This record gives sequence, C-alpha cells and structure tokens, in this order.
Amino acid sequence: MIRIEWTDQALDRVVWTDHGTAVIWEDRGLALEDGIYSKLTNAATITALVDYRIYPGFLPQDAAMPAISYWRVTGAREHGQGTDPGVAEPVIQFDIWAAAYPAAQNIGDALRTLLQDGRGTWGSTTVIGVLYQGDTHLYESDQKRHHIAAEYNIWHLESRT
Repeated sequence: MIRIEWTDQALDRVVWTDHGTAVIWEDRGLALEDGIYSKLTNAATITALVDYRIYPGFLPQDAAMPAISYWRVTGAREHGQGTDPGVAEPVIQFDIWAAAYPAAQNIGDALRTLLQDGRGTWGSTTVIGVLYQGDTHLYESDQKRHHIAAEYNIWHLESRT
C-alpha cells in the first residue's frame, strides 16, 4: 500500500512509501496527475482489483502485480482568438500490469467504466470531459506480465495563480 508520508512544501514535492521504499514525486504543480491518483484510489472498483498499487509516472521495478501506472503523453491546450480559455487537453496513458491476461482486461474495463463518465472534481482539478482513445495489448516475456497501454484525452480547467 502506498502511504503519503509527508509533504515538503518548501521543496515543492511529496514523499510516500511503497512497501518501505521512499519515493519522491518532484513536481507538485501537476494538479491533474494528483487528481487522477485521487480518482483511482477512491474508486472501490479499481482498488478491489489492484489494491493501492497505483503509480504516477512509471511502474517501480519490483512492483507487485496487478498494478496501474500513468503518465502525461502530451500537454495540448485549447486556444481562443485573443483569449486563453484556461482549458488543457492532455493525453494520459494508463499502463495496466498483470500476471494474467484476464486480470489485465478486467482492470482495463473497470478503468474505462470509471473514466468514461469522468466529469467532476478529481482532487483539486475540475475535469470537463474524458475521451477514450484506444489501447494496445502487450506481453512482456522477460517479466512474464501482461501490459495494456490505454490512452485518454482528459479536458480540465487549468488552475490560475
């Protein structure tokens, strides 16, 4: 289970432990990524399948299976003539990892169901739309695990400071 240990606001980072190993997530300016973590860890349908093995960024090398990791692939923004509407449209890739293919498929289905009606507040981020782009099914024979890489556009309001 991942547990947030402390937030170091002076250094603008959060530190948590994963099975006793300290992990530092440097950029706390990533409100959407924080919101995704909140959305997934508060969804019983997801935690029933992966527990709290949900990782922003990349999967730790020795992570237990099954698990989900996610990261920002692109960072597009909406544009208006002479104005900034304050809407971002990044593509987020969710990587689903499991030892068995049916488990990976079940997690992918649960994730799609959770996100397809994703409007609302995720942590401190206002999400105004989610579009499933598709997924790729892979098998990593060296690690003996199935991997589904699913991409979503997530439209959200950018925080203004």
